[in-house]
Amino acid sequence: SVPGTKASAELMAMILADKYVDHLPHYRQSDRFLRRHGAELRRQTLNGWTHAAADHLAPVGAAILRELREADVLQIDESPGDYLAPGTGSTGQGYLWYYRDAEKGTVYCDWQLGRGHESMLAILGLDGESGLPPYTGLIQCDGFSAYQALIRRYAEISLGGCLAHIRRKFHEAREQDPVVVMPILQTIAKLYRIET
Repeated sequence: SVPGTKASAELMAMILADKYVDHLPHYRQSDRFLRRHGAELRRQTLNGWTHAAADHLAPVGAAILRELREADVLQIDESPGDYLAPGTGSTGQGYLWYYRDAEKGTVYCDWQLGRGHESMLAILGLDGESGLPPYTGLIQCDGFSAYQALIRRYAEISLGGCLAHIRRKFHEAREQDPVVVMPILQTIAKLYRIET
């Protein structure tokens, strides 16, 4: 169980998965607990338990982050997502950033309101505040300008392209110059077969 709560580990896992995997807000979870089980779990209680679980799991997140910073190759991508922006009468758009150790498969997710290179600084230890050594390896990513801005600012980091993004450009150009493009696409197909 999570210290400071009456919730079991199983219940906390369900609440967290409902919220963060299935995007079921606490008020809907509260309604469901009452309707299905006759259990009155107020939204404020679920919210408090969620924060307690996050605090309890923080050392796990810190360990994952330390491991990622030691990776030779990090794969990074960001996905847009809407979030509630109370007081504005609408939703806002933020980004869930994914960091993955290409060799071990370790993954870390980080929510940011922005998509610029500044969004990566704390995770990569480049903000000077974490106390951990900064990341200095290779980042495999798409061609988004934030990554270019990052390496202009931090020369100790290298970029590696994403073959799927590279292939897409050749695929789009195949009709314009098939003599040049088709051998490249065939070579990429061979690499995909090797990978499979």
